[in-house]
Amino acid sequence: DVCSSDLQVLREQPPALQFLEELNFSNNYIGDEGMYHLSQALREQPQALQFLEILRLYNNEIGDKGMEYLSQVFIKKPQAFQNLKELDLGSNRIGNEGMGHLARALREQPQALQSLTKLELDKNIIEVEGMIHLSQALREQPQAFQSLQKLNLENNQIEVEGMRHLLEALREQSQALQSLQKLYLACNRIGVEGICHLDRKSTRLN
Repeated sequence: DVCSSDLQVLREQPPALQFLEELNFSNNYIGDEGMYHLSQALREQPQALQFLEILRLYNNEIGDKGMEYLSQVFIKKPQAFQNLKELDLGSNRIGNEGMGHLARALREQPQALQSLTKLELDKNIIEVEGMIHLSQALREQPQAFQSLQKLNLENNQIEVEGMRHLLEALREQSQALQSLQKLYLACNRIGVEGICHLDRKSTRLN
């Protein structure tokens, strides 16, 4: 198992991983402290993972503070993840505040995740407020996530209202998520009313 202290190696020996294309920390216990070490390493050495295409952080007890640390990398060192294509943050403890941090990063540095094609946020605790944060960022910076093809929000608590905010943003900003092909919303208490919103307000999703 990998714990938070193990990630300090990224700060101490960044050249060792500079050609890494996939980094999988899934099913460990790195938590917010581990995200701090990872983020500090990338802020100090933004080229440390310059060729990284896949970052898996599934099931790691990462919460809103961990998302804040990661989002600060997007803001301060947007080149750090310039080649990242897949980011898996599923099965963590990311909630509305964490989505707020991500939204701020998208507003301030919309190019930070310009190559990202898959974003996994399933099995977190994202509610309506979190979707409002994301939707507003897409309204203000429709070029953010310009390459995103898959957005997984399954098993959260976004409900009908959260989905409505996202679809309204896509309707108002035709350039937002223009590459999106797959939107996963299972187990979010959306119900029939949510399907009606999808039918009326979005013709772009496959």
